[in-house]
Amino acid sequence: MNSIEKKINRILNYPERQKVKKLIADPPPVKKNSIVFTSTEDFSDNPRALYEYMIDHGYNSKYEITWLFEFEENYRDLHTPNVKSVRMYNSRHQRTAESYEAALSAEFVFFSHNVNWVKNFRPEQTFVELWHGCGYKGRQPGEQRVIQFDWCTTTGPKYAKELTTHYLCGPEKLLPLGYARNDWFFTEKTRAGEYAAEIKEKCGADRLIIWMPTFRKSRVDRISTATSVSDTGLPLADNMEELTALDRVCSENRTALLIKTHVLQAESDIQWDKLTNIFHTDNQVLRKEDVNLYELLAKTDALLTDYSSVAIDYLLLDRPMGFILTDFDEYEKARSWCYDNVKDYMPGHHIYKKEDLNQFISDVAEGKDPYRDARAKVRPELQTESESYCKDILDHFGITL
Repeated sequence: MNSIEKKINRILNYPERQKVKKLIADPPPVKKNSIVFTSTEDFSDNPRALYEYMIDHGYNSKYEITWLFEFEENYRDLHTPNVKSVRMYNSRHQRTAESYEAALSAEFVFFSHNVNWVKNFRPEQTFVELWHGCGYKGRQPGEQRVIQFDWCTTTGPKYAKELTTHYLCGPEKLLPLGYARNDWFFTEKTRAGEYAAEIKEKCGADRLIIWMPTFRKSRVDRISTATSVSDTGLPLADNMEELTALDRVCSENRTALLIKTHVLQAESDIQWDKLTNIFHTDNQVLRKEDVNLYELLAKTDALLTDYSSVAIDYLLLDRPMGFILTDFDEYEKARSWCYDNVKDYMPGHHIYKKEDLNQFISDVAEGKDPYRDARAKVRPELQTESESYCKDILDHFGITL
């Protein structure tokens, strides 16, 4: 944008900018029983799970709810009584006064990443960070950002003690109430079951393993670790030849392997149509197929991952897990861990070479589960088990019918 375009932009958006400045300096009164939701990836993850629970149980008859949408393509009118949708940005990608007014007047704000942009956090309001994963990764070296919140939910008591350094806050702000999205393990609102069955049917598989690697080379440069660089972006399958060999192992074991790439993973050139037992999916595909990821996880027989927080959630399903740790030492230097002895809290196959990966697939195919006791040992520390995580969170904050 050249200097003339910048000047025109300032003139055209001057009224909006002035409204925002005024709202921050002199915020509107807080409205009793008003709740704002927002999430990265728009209408997703823990905020969406909590919102859907509230709607399913009629909380919107008492509470005024507002969803803040970041991207125009994701914006939707939710067509639900007492629920409003608000665009966070105008056509020039400047934050709207309407979004500030909603956030500054809400009694409760539930979010999944950060709302530091609000700037004026007041005692009459409650900002709850529902976060997007209690896992193994620590803060990146040099990371100085402080995410502002009044409270942050964690999956279990260990995280309520250990994550004070990660969040740069006192332990009193961390609540081991569990994650709202884990209620989705036990729902069947989407095509998750059909989708899983279709994948197995395509290759005549008896078992379905989902592989969810965390990102190494990210499409967001500042958070890349790039400790494991390959043509495919996958460890132990650096190119199509190695991926094809893994495909044969899956076929021999009558197992389907579904690779769900991380939302932040940079794209790679993989010829998925050349494979018979290995399939690919991502958030975009799942949305198109009307599949909730956590409902899909509940339809799998095992999880293959590395340092992703999904392993902590998967503990609640009590099924086999494999951890690919080929770049463990390098990753530790690049990212660090959120607590000591982190491998002790990875209750499953520790995979360092192709033979280890093949053995994991074979064990799953044969119904072997050698790490059941190890999962049982760490689960009470890493997970607070509940019949309804959403209800527990709402009750904690006095949000009742």
